Amino acid sequence: MATDYADLARRFYKEVMDNGNIEAVDDFCAADYLDHSIKPEMGLTPDREGLKGYVRMYLDAFSGLRVDVEDVLVEGNKAAVRTTFHGTHTGAFMGIEPTGKHITYESIDMVRFKGDKAVEHWGWGDDAGLLMTLGVLPPLG
Repeated sequence: MATDYADLARRFYKEVMDNGNIEAVDDFCAADYLDHSIKPEMGLTPDREGLKGYVRMYLDAFSGLRVDVEDVLVEGNKAAVRTTFHGTHTGAFMGIEPTGKHITYESIDMVRFKGDKAVEHWGWGDDAGLLMTLGVLPPLG
């Protein structure tokens, strides 16, 4: 029976992000997982441990963090996932002190699977929009 990658992606966001179960990363990602979106300047490694640190950074910074999975498109062993994050900035985030502002952060992730585990990830998020909401960047226009 083929793995349902759309369901796997939805379960990842529910369990890891919504429920805050960071250790579940090991259940969803292979031991040799490679994350192309985690950069050395973030102080994290591009592997499962780095992903756990990345998730922890968001959970610590944004209380009530919730992720809506808007779309999942699957082709072969890859899934494209469009998400919207919601939360309140109550903890330090990448050197930005808490603002108390509610955030809405959109992202698109591409995940390659092998069997029932993610082995590779590429991601894009609306970082500029987030920084504008937090008051770090001026609004456009």
